[in-house]
Amino acid sequence: MDERANDLSKEIIGAAIAVHRELGPGLLE
Repeated sequence: MDERANDLSKEIIGAAIAVHRELGPGLLE
């Protein structure tokens, strides 16, 4: 995996975690 793809996946995961934190647990599961 190249650097750009790695950075992008980190951003996506970070955004998903931020959304999960905002909305609270249980919504997406």
